[in-house]
Amino acid sequence: MNVITLDDHDLKYLTVRGISRTAAERYGLRTVTAEEIQSLLGRHDVDSPGLLIPYPQYNGETALSRSRLHVPLRSGNEEIRYLQAKRTPPRPFITQSAWKYRAGPRPLLNVEGEMKALAGEEAGFLCVASPGCQCWREQ
Repeated sequence: MNVITLDDHDLKYLTVRGISRTAAERYGLRTVTAEEIQSLLGRHDVDSPGLLIPYPQYNGETALSRSRLHVPLRSGNEEIRYLQAKRTPPRPFITQSAWKYRAGPRPLLNVEGEMKALAGEEAGFLCVASPGCQCWREQ
């Protein structure tokens, strides 16, 4: 049995946003150490634990995960809270219900950020999320 673990910091963060532990675990969200983030995302500039956000895979997409750091990185005057592997293009986060009912008559909400999509799905909406706006800039 694979145990998915959320620490108190991440569980509180999710709960405040309307995302239950059950929904988080269904999507594979879990708390990871800085070392795990470095290994999973191929980044060596991380020294904070974080919340791992695996993207659902449909139609043979390659695996993609992002991490929400507990303590953001600093780059000049900028704080960077969300990370993904360098040189991986951003893509939409499509909730399981949005994928399942994609051809149906229900409206689809396009939101900013994976957490808003998960909260929207918990509230009964079909949601697709664009990752944060910083993902779309040239590196």
